[in-house]
Amino acid sequence: MKVETFPNGPLSVNSYLLYKNRVAVVIDPGHDLAGLINRCKSMNLEVQAVLLTHGHLDHIAGVAQVLDKYPKCSVKIDRNDLEMAGALKMQAQMLMMDCPDGFEIDDVLDTPCKLNTELGEFEVVRISGHSSGSVCFIIDNMIFSGDTLFNFAVGRTDLLGSTSNKELIENINNKLIKKFGDTTRVFPGHGPETTIGFEKVNNIMLKGKI
Repeated sequence: MKVETFPNGPLSVNSYLLYKNRVAVVIDPGHDLAGLINRCKSMNLEVQAVLLTHGHLDHIAGVAQVLDKYPKCSVKIDRNDLEMAGALKMQAQMLMMDCPDGFEIDDVLDTPCKLNTELGEFEVVRISGHSSGSVCFIIDNMIFSGDTLFNFAVGRTDLLGSTSNKELIENINNKLIKKFGDTTRVFPGHGPETTIGFEKVNNIMLKGKI
């Protein structure tokens, strides 16, 4: 399976394109998906699913763009962020951004759960803190962590839908750091790729808490 990263939008969200045998999945489609969609067209890919790590605007603004080109693909989000994902207008007003087109959620996830796709089976783990319904999608020794775990950092917990920093740190440690091997690759919602091993040693937000 191939993975390509498309940083985009005013908050530089990482939108991910995963594909194999002309079948694709998009994780966290941001505001400007022209590059990602053109890539799909150039390789004749069929997007079958949109996976949302959480419901913040920068991670969901481009869902309608994907559905416009691939109307048969399904959109999936954790149950706890369903309401926030539907509040596009409110989020846009808070961030002083244009409101993107709305969309329907096809599959409401009760995590932890498994998702069977033509790319393989995704493990879905809820890492609440940044938002109550933040999840990680895990497949083939790769974690798509949204705004939970970053290179040298963790997600903010002072935003719409956040719970607490304590809850976030505990979830990262118990459900990611202690569970997955050091070579597991982490693809965050913003910034560069990292690994579980690197963050275990270098992430000061986690120091002394493992």
